[in-house]
Amino acid sequence: MPEREDDHEALAAGLDIDIGRRIKLRRIQLGLSQSDLARKIGPVAFQQVQKYENGTDRVSASRLYLIAEALGVGIGFFYGLDDAAAGIDTAAVAGSIDCLGERYAIEVLECFRDMTPEQRSTSARRDAPGALLGAVLADCSAASGLFDDPVGQKPAIR
Repeated sequence: MPEREDDHEALAAGLDIDIGRRIKLRRIQLGLSQSDLARKIGPVAFQQVQKYENGTDRVSASRLYLIAEALGVGIGFFYGLDDAAAGIDTAAVAGSIDCLGERYAIEVLECFRDMTPEQRSTSARRDAPGALLGAVLADCSAASGLFDDPVGQKPAIR
């Protein structure tokens, strides 16, 4: 009997993590900060949104409804039910969500988002994705120092 209870808890925890990842992905797609989302869903701090996104706190049904409204999706989005109807490739979403968990991935995407259309359509973009990433990292480094290499030999993520 304890094994079933453990299985249930593991399943619930996994679902909490998946829902949190989908909240994070959609929030980022809309260009919202955690604070922005917190303001939209009621009297909660951005730290609470962070806990939802990390899966450390379970989202109640009523709060999930408010989050869905704030993010412009149906409740089914968080369970992958609306993916096919919305033309969303579930495997691609899962890959994107996993990528966002990597260190500094969000910062790199934010730097890309902040680039002008002219910066994005440089010859680097036409030449190779690696060159575009180099341009994004250079722009990001110049703006924030996030990717500066103290030795000056090559770009490094600190």
